Amino acid sequence: MVTEVVADRLDARVEGPDGDVRARATLSQVPPDAGAAAATSDPAAPTRQELLVRADPSAFARRAGAPTSARRPRPPRSNRARCSSRSSAGYHADRSGSYLDEISEADPVFRVEGVAHPGWLLRFANWALSGSVRLGPWIHVSSTLWLLAPVHDGDQLEVRARVTDRFERSGHEFVDLEAVHLVAGRPVALVDHRAIWQPRPAAG
Repeated sequence: MVTEVVADRLDARVEGPDGDVRARATLSQVPPDAGAAAATSDPAAPTRQELLVRADPSAFARRAGAPTSARRPRPPRSNRARCSSRSSAGYHADRSGSYLDEISEADPVFRVEGVAHPGWLLRFANWALSGSVRLGPWIHVSSTLWLLAPVHDGDQLEVRARVTDRFERSGHEFVDLEAVHLVAGRPVALVDHRAIWQPRPAAG
């Protein structure tokens, strides 16, 4: 992995043996001042206050009669899906070792202090996606994750999510998911998740 500090953010990328970039990530800090813009090069980035307003859990309640999976026929590009899901699980730091080993994470804040790793939180977006969309083979495309507060050992995490868009591009069927992570009713993370939920058929 290659990391570079650019202005007020950290850019990271994973390169294959041939030098091609396999994955990218950008890390920046949301300022504590609710009126300050997020620390990023994007002038349209949301402020912390906007993130908290956006995380209103009531907006993620399941609507009566809402569909529970994305199905064909393919909707128009601009069509908004109305699928939603809710799930919860406890975070147990003593069980996180295997996951931290998988990702080669050695930072003591996760190993010793028992704080949940952001990657573990991001996995909940995958589970929420599978609870909202009927998935076969699928491909993760990108995620934007805002961390608002740490999740500690023993915390009960609730995730509320909804599909916000579906569209077709180059023969692939894409889905956008928005999720809010809560502990005791308080938002601790927000996720914008994009995936190919139905890859284009292989050429015959």
